[in-house]
Amino acid sequence: MQSGRAVDRPVHAWCGNYRFSLEDPFFSEAVKTGRKYVDEKARERPVSEEGFRIEMDALRKMAPADAHVLLDELEHRWEYPKAPAALYGITFEVCVHQSFMLFAGAEAFGQEASTTKVGQARRSLAPRLAVYEESEIRGVSITPGSLVLRVVLYGHSSSMVTEGELQNVAKTEGALLERVHNKSGARRPVTSENYAGDAIVEAIGAFARGRATA
Repeated sequence: MQSGRAVDRPVHAWCGNYRFSLEDPFFSEAVKTGRKYVDEKARERPVSEEGFRIEMDALRKMAPADAHVLLDELEHRWEYPKAPAALYGITFEVCVHQSFMLFAGAEAFGQEASTTKVGQARRSLAPRLAVYEESEIRGVSITPGSLVLRVVLYGHSSSMVTEGELQNVAKTEGALLERVHNKSGARRPVTSENYAGDAIVEAIGAFARGRATA
């Protein structure tokens, strides 16, 4: 077994369209496996390698084609528990209640809008993605069934891309999605990582593929 010490590893890039939901048996089980085995190992707690392998074999048999990236990332995090955070781009729809409207710059979207979020997973990716179904984001609601994984980057040590690098690409290609109070006009970004629409997906995907190594 690899020790997880810092050594150079390739950057792995994936671009696709994987619609994920905790109602999907595969995704739900992948989240459980990540939390039970991979995240616990990253915390330096003892876990069963045999149990992990058995669960991974079962997951690979049931995984949709575009979902194998979650299992590949689980395997990588298992082998290198101290690897840098995996990076991701997801798209989904958000909505606000009647006292707010959604804007990006001068463009108005009404009370519903599609958005792309760029983020990082410090432990395994599947459990990190599950959070988007388990909680709200700064006063906006995520439309059930709208979450789609579009870009994933993971790797090890100095070869790995930083979140700041991916954010810089996103900032040059898109505008932050904001919620604006109808009466006061106060503007607040949904988050510092949520961009209006999905126009940045192509750019961050191209950047990811360009940084990937064999």
